[in-house]
Amino acid sequence: MKDAIDRTGVFSAQTCVFDLLWRASENDAAAIAFLEGIDATAKEALAATSGLAHTQMKNLIVKIIISFGGTQSQYKNHLAELATVTKLIKEKNVQLLTVEKLLPNGNRIDFELVSDLKPALVEVYNIDFAIEKLGNSDDLRTFLDRRIVGKIKDKFEGLDPEDFDWIIVPVLWGNIKELRKYIEAFEYFKKGGILSPFMMIAEYVSVRNEYLYDFGTVEFFLQKEEEILRAKSRQSLP
Repeated sequence: MKDAIDRTGVFSAQTCVFDLLWRASENDAAAIAFLEGIDATAKEALAATSGLAHTQMKNLIVKIIISFGGTQSQYKNHLAELATVTKLIKEKNVQLLTVEKLLPNGNRIDFELVSDLKPALVEVYNIDFAIEKLGNSDDLRTFLDRRIVGKIKDKFEGLDPEDFDWIIVPVLWGNIKELRKYIEAFEYFKKGGILSPFMMIAEYVSVRNEYLYDFGTVEFFLQKEEEILRAKSRQSLP
C-alpha cells in the first residue's frame, strides 16, 4: 500500500477483508455474514487436511487476509480456491498434494490432488460478470466461452492440455437473482471433460431475512432461491 501511495498518491483496491472488517464493525449484516462464511470455509479446510497439506492450507488462508496485489485485492480468488479444494477433499475423497503446481512451461496450476493413487491437476478460474450488460443467454455463453478458452490457452501455452489429467473449475461472482433468465447458457457447457459445473460463492437472503453466503453450483443457488421464494409466498398467505 505504501508503494502505491508513494508512486501515485493513492491506494486503490477492490473490496478486501479489511473492508469487510470495517463494515462489520459498523454492524453491516452482509459483511458480517460474509466474514462468517470465510471463517467457516477456513475451519473446514484445516479440519480436512493434515501434515504438509494442512500447512499449505494455512498459507492460503493467510493470503485471503493479506492479499492486495499491486493495485487490486485478490482475496476473492484465494477464497474461491480454498472453497473449491475443500469441497473436493470432503466430497470426492481426494487428498491435496501440492498448491501452485509448476507446469513444464513455467506456469503454475492451482492444485495437484490425488485420488486412488492417481494425481490430477485443478485450476480454479474466477469470473466476474455484469449480468446487466448481457442481452440474452447467447451473450453469456459467448462471454464465458471466450474467457475459459483464453484461460486454457494462457495456462498451457506451448503445451498440449491433453497430455495432462486436469480440470478447470469456473467460479462466478455476480448477481444470482438475474441469472435464471440466462440459464440456457450453461447447457452449452454440459459436455463433461475438463470443465466442472459452474460454481458460485454467492449471497442470498433466507426466509428469516438473514444474509447467508454459500459455495455451490449455479443450479444449487437457483434451487435455493426458488425454495426461499416459495417459503416467503406461503408466509404471505392469509
